[in-house]
Amino acid sequence: MDCLFVDSNFLVRLSSSTEAGRVLPLKFEDVSQVVHPGPTLIRENGSLAGPTTLLRLPTSPPLGNIPPVDVKSLRSNTVKYLEDFDSKAWFDDPVCTLIQGHAVNQGESCDTVDAFGKINGKQILATSEVVDRVLDHVQNLDLGRDFRAEIRRIDERLLSQHAAFLIGNQAMDFHKQDGVTEIEESIEANVVERKLNDLLLQDELAGRVRIQRQTALVGCVSNFSNFLDLCRKTLRNIELGIPVLVLSRSNTTQHMYRWVQLLLDEMKKEGLDTSLVSYVSCSIEEQRRIMSMMKASPLYLTGSREVAAAIKELMPYTFASTGGPNTMVAPKLDGDIEAATRMSSTIENSGQCTAMRHLVTDSMTKEDLKRIFQDVQVTDSSAESLRKGAFDGLFRQWAEGFQVKDGYEVLPSAPGGQPLAYRISRGLTPNGVEEHWRRVYLDVSTPTDTSVKDPKFLGDLSRWLTTEQPITLAVNGDDEGFPIMHQLFQSTAQAIYSVGREGKPALTAQARPQDGEIFGEFPPRLDMGKYTCGPVFVPSSTPSYMARYEKSFLEEAAKRAQSFGLADILGDVPVEMKGYAVLLAEYLKDSHPEALRSFCSASSNLAGQSLK
Repeated sequence: MDCLFVDSNFLVRLSSSTEAGRVLPLKFEDVSQVVHPGPTLIRENGSLAGPTTLLRLPTSPPLGNIPPVDVKSLRSNTVKYLEDFDSKAWFDDPVCTLIQGHAVNQGESCDTVDAFGKINGKQILATSEVVDRVLDHVQNLDLGRDFRAEIRRIDERLLSQHAAFLIGNQAMDFHKQDGVTEIEESIEANVVERKLNDLLLQDELAGRVRIQRQTALVGCVSNFSNFLDLCRKTLRNIELGIPVLVLSRSNTTQHMYRWVQLLLDEMKKEGLDTSLVSYVSCSIEEQRRIMSMMKASPLYLTGSREVAAAIKELMPYTFASTGGPNTMVAPKLDGDIEAATRMSSTIENSGQCTAMRHLVTDSMTKEDLKRIFQDVQVTDSSAESLRKGAFDGLFRQWAEGFQVKDGYEVLPSAPGGQPLAYRISRGLTPNGVEEHWRRVYLDVSTPTDTSVKDPKFLGDLSRWLTTEQPITLAVNGDDEGFPIMHQLFQSTAQAIYSVGREGKPALTAQARPQDGEIFGEFPPRLDMGKYTCGPVFVPSSTPSYMARYEKSFLEEAAKRAQSFGLADILGDVPVEMKGYAVLLAEYLKDSHPEALRSFCSASSNLAGQSLK
């Protein structure tokens, strides 16, 4: 897909195609996926560009051809791995701290549990003395700055020869039904993120930026660890010489520990210094002590807003991806949209970050919900789902512990499966919607004496979306001129906007970073600083989040301020700030001349207000 800059009238193609930089009239009906905003684009000349708004059109890949993926073999090899797995393996080889590739077993032994609370192995929680050894080791490492060749060979092996190992371990620990698609997306999206890393290192070698190489902490996520943690947070960091310290989890910690072990083995084969990757198995209290001692380091987290806020208090350079109540808007429900509602709500038994939590429609009854969810499948295990190629079955073993929360009613599901908890509201559902991880909860909002298409109702919905900040917003049944999406797009700032068409409804549970689509999980903008140092986007270059412009580069850029009329506007501001303003102006000029004029006008107004 081509990357595009967009304003209300024009889009500019920013890719390596022969049409790069050509201004095209914006035709909303040509848009298949809307993504807003993006972090890092590539200009026509190959240099990195900054934040913008993106749309995704069905055109050519922005960063080269997507590699082929043999999904059938991935699935069959994983099923065989699960069938052959020794259930005692995670008891005989417990999770423990790893320093320079060596296991450190001093500490208290405890059980590990999977996503449903079942004991699945052993773990040794490090003593304070062992944690001190970890801190001594990971601070002040200086191992080099370019290991791309070795890490990318490892990358290829991990996602081919060892893919069944990664998918299978995740299936047993998190009970992920379709880890195959995650590996497929990893293989494809890695092409984009590697090239972004190449450009970052190119800029460092040219003296434009400095990559900061203090050890990065990795807070693992259970449902997408193979892509987000292994590939994005670990491989992309260490290939540019940034050491990582992977933190254990209080549940589902087995499968990420196993990929750390595997990665270290592969690093030894390549002759790499295993100091690049460490793993600490310890209590939450000891983890917080580590964080308090490493305030200058970045921590990359995918998790809840509550956890992100607790970490951000200790580590100012926390870059957190956090969830939100994913929303679908559909005035009327036909069979296709009902199927999209069912799949979006139950994907990975509501354990996917893009699982649907909120439906906005003209009318809804309990009988409607019964019809929508009557065909939901039940599964006994993730292995069964892998054999069938399924991803949205309700786990039979997880049904017994279901306790509905206050304010919700219960809709029975298929025999033996989990019930569905639902709440139908006249008007918008109350703020403060909880995710209820791994349980099927659905809030339904229905307008009072009006339609979803009513601009006033859409204005209220826009404010709700801005406050709650879902990851994804899907709109269906809006084919005639897209009035709903037009208003919501203009009055909100979601991470992903999905536009369905008749017969091809959009799901909330979809993201295609391998197709050049920018994906992100943002907290509410007003409170962003409480949870994260800045928004996190996928795909992007993870080392870029802590990179800094070189002072000399900014000083040189500042000399060009007069050419944009910025010299008088900026006055006596520090030269580094002036240089940064010039770089931003140059980016906007590359993107769209109107954007630059608006920027200069706004800057002039702000400067005038400051002088007054």
